Amino acid sequence: RTLAGEPHRYDPAVVELLADAIGHTPRGTVIRLRSGEVAVGVAGGARQGHRPVIRRLLLANGAPDPGLAMAPLASAEDVADELPPDVGVDWRRAVLS
Repeated sequence: RTLAGEPHRYDPAVVELLADAIGHTPRGTVIRLRSGEVAVGVAGGARQGHRPVIRRLLLANGAPDPGLAMAPLASAEDVADELPPDVGVDWRRAVLS
């Protein structure tokens, strides 16, 4: 998203190829879902059918998800916004597990 927002600096065709390879929610991207849950991307891109696989970090009520549930997103519209990596949970462990 950051690269696509600077077409004068980065070739849009190259940015699109990169997004196709790693997905629009690459591994390690912390996101808030429209449901209020917070998750981290663990897989994505063309190999996943452009449906990122996420691992839930926080439930909608803000409590940590003890099972770190993993699932593919049904749609990109499920993502409300991208968050900074410091969300108070060890998302790196979630990506690597």
